[in-house]
Amino acid sequence: MTPSLPATPTAPYPDRRGWLIAFGVVEILIAAFSLLVLVLQVFAVLSLHPESLPQQGSLSPTAALAIGAAFYGVVAALFLTAGVGSIRCENWARITMLVVSGLWLGFGVLGTLTMSLVLPTILRQQAGIPLENRHLVVTMIFVIMGFFMIVMPAVFLIFYSRKSVKATCLRAEQVPAPAGTEVPQAKTPVAVIVLAVWQGLGALALLAYPIARAAVVFGSVLHGPPALEVLLAQSVLSGYAAWAIYRRRFAGWAVALFTTVFWTASWVTAMARRDMLQLYREMGLSEQQMRIYQQFPQMLTIMWGASLVAFAGLLVLLLYCKKYFSRTAQV
Repeated sequence: MTPSLPATPTAPYPDRRGWLIAFGVVEILIAAFSLLVLVLQVFAVLSLHPESLPQQGSLSPTAALAIGAAFYGVVAALFLTAGVGSIRCENWARITMLVVSGLWLGFGVLGTLTMSLVLPTILRQQAGIPLENRHLVVTMIFVIMGFFMIVMPAVFLIFYSRKSVKATCLRAEQVPAPAGTEVPQAKTPVAVIVLAVWQGLGALALLAYPIARAAVVFGSVLHGPPALEVLLAQSVLSGYAAWAIYRRRFAGWAVALFTTVFWTASWVTAMARRDMLQLYREMGLSEQQMRIYQQFPQMLTIMWGASLVAFAGLLVLLLYCKKYFSRTAQV
């Protein structure tokens, strides 16, 4: 009697390589669209006649286009890198898209909520637009915003958070250990990668200077070189913290904790001590922008609440990640 062979163990989760490739292609298409917008922005900057366009507050049209080009360049690089990683079933790409889609969804919900407060009133003030056309414009804008700012990031978030997708990426990373190696090197925990990415976003703080040319520190508004120095220091500290956290260095975690506590205390102090409308006026917002905040004070409440939630979330993440860092570890 022929002995029966042991059954080949099956994977506990189905393979999602095909879907990872498909989502990677979509991310590369998003990067291509962002590159197209970047090229158009650069072309506009090179061919722009600044004197022919109105000044928008403290930000010139040329500076606005340059900042827009930089933003779309970052978006293109991010989605191109994540898309290639997703096609290769890399786990770091999955984690990156979890962070990106989570932030994308959060800002999308906040932006849609803000638009729902502002847009109907703005259209009502346009006397030349018939009522039925106003309803059509509002509907179209909310459908477009809902798809690109809520549905798309939600789909990315749901897909990359599935256990089968995680299992597929982890299986793709399983390679034979080198000869003589007994214990494989520990992988970077997901929470640490999320924290590093969050700190990496803080390194972009310097891009805020051309927009407002101001920085708020404990309720005091700084302009000119002092504001530039504060934003430069924040960018340098956040950039170092992102690198050191990914390398599992305690110094990076400590820098991130310091900057988070500092800016949380600064923001809470500003809310407690200052009238926010006056604060924004001192920062250089135009009268048109100020009228929007005056007409819709709910926007200030939403912004304050979202900021506090973000700071609280970052503090919780920092305290949770403390166990992954050691003062004596040499990484």
